[in-house]
Amino acid sequence: MSRRREEEAFSQLEAPRYEETAAEMSARAGARVLIDLWMRANRARRQAEVALRAHKLSFPLWWVLYVTGELIRETSDAVSQRAVSRRTQLDKSTVSYLMGVLAERHLVDRGPEFGGSSYRIWLSKKGEILLEESFRALEDRDSHK
Repeated sequence: MSRRREEEAFSQLEAPRYEETAAEMSARAGARVLIDLWMRANRARRQAEVALRAHKLSFPLWWVLYVTGELIRETSDAVSQRAVSRRTQLDKSTVSYLMGVLAERHLVDRGPEFGGSSYRIWLSKKGEILLEESFRALEDRDSHK
């Protein structure tokens, strides 16, 4: 038989469909829930990235800016990068890098803590305005679903 006919014959064969038992379905239920949650979270993040792109923000930059503002409101004081790192569950070096980007863009003001080695961080007026605009962009995204 020619190679082409062999390929055609092979492509027409279907593998037998595997039927999962009730026990197997039950054993995989937790994994399926986790995968579904992961997929929904990724879709939400991609949709948020689209809304935030108009404001020249990535999701991680927005997340650090948002959490910084949230912590400032809660404490009525400047916050440390360490506190932002704990709340976001991002490692210290990532928060340090992102905070540097936010500072370069004049979205946060950061200065040394008196007598310490940490930065004290405030949202700048520009950062507050951008955060409010991003909230509206994210709300608009949600209302168009």
